[in-house]
Amino acid sequence: MNWRIDKPVVVPFDFSDHAMAALERAVLVADSPALVHVVHVLPFMIPTEPGVVWATVDDASRIDHALKSMNEMLPPEKFGNLQLEVRLGD
Repeated sequence: MNWRIDKPVVVPFDFSDHAMAALERAVLVADSPALVHVVHVLPFMIPTEPGVVWATVDDASRIDHALKSMNEMLPPEKFGNLQLEVRLGD
């Protein structure tokens, strides 16, 4: 059977082996790596967390750190130009 996927493919990514396997499969079946949207969701911070209380951690720094980690784990040389995105939520 010939699979041809020419629409965006969304892959939830939590840095686990299962997420990596799903991503590798998505890259194989998508017409282009640019169609693969890799999404990592960070939980909302609790107001009593030390980083929040002392104002040393904010959402922007957490998103930046997650994106850097995703870029290191998913280099374009191996996966192509994936669409990486980090969101806040549940």
